[in-house]
Amino acid sequence: DGYVAQTAIVNFYDPGGNMGAHVDDSEDDKSNPVISLNLGASCVFLVGTADRNEKPIPVLVRAGDVTILSGESRLCYHGVANIFPQHVPLPLGLTNRLEMKTLPHVAKVVLSESQREHVDKYLSNHRINLNVRQVLLDGEEKLRED
Repeated sequence: DGYVAQTAIVNFYDPGGNMGAHVDDSEDDKSNPVISLNLGASCVFLVGTADRNEKPIPVLVRAGDVTILSGESRLCYHGVANIFPQHVPLPLGLTNRLEMKTLPHVAKVVLSESQREHVDKYLSNHRINLNVRQVLLDGEEKLRED
């Protein structure tokens, strides 16, 4: 009926980090997209086809970019070739007071200047990718055992 994000995966990349070509195919529901939020250092994201032997297309992904694998791309090979430390705008939009505007009663984080500098330094040299996906088919309550 509608997309329901049921699982989140967080990938951390150190300077020089990468992730080999793979297909996200362990979910029962492969028809819904994988949605990723990218934080920190930029990277070269490689998007291929369903054939691992075909040359992938390199895409520059920057901090704050959202990538979506849906439709035909949902089951294509993809990976991260490399990250670019220091290739991120500082101070990453952080202010001394971070607030979730949609849920102001839930989260208010106050960072000292030194804490903010530490976060900025970390994110300028590392990449964090948070991706969400629907795992179960509509009506399922648990994964099938194959």
